[in-house]
Amino acid sequence: MTLQIADIEAYLGEESDSLLAHRCRTIPKEQLHLPGPDFVDRAVALSDRPTPVLRNLDPAGGSGHRALGRRVVCAELDLL
Repeated sequence: MTLQIADIEAYLGEESDSLLAHRCRTIPKEQLHLPGPDFVDRAVALSDRPTPVLRNLDPAGGSGHRALGRRVVCAELDLL
């Protein structure tokens, strides 16, 4: 089901104009951590969270080329 803007406006009712036209002037857009494939690396990798927690936060961690890269790095470490 794809919502059209008219459907969203109807759902929001009388507040639709103020909600959809809102511009935040409190938080600069440069301070936002927007989602993306590198979100964990950008937003939380430098925190004090343990490695297993960071791994669980990474949505792409268990699949695709990133998982393959981890297996290759682990294999190389095993050879050392």
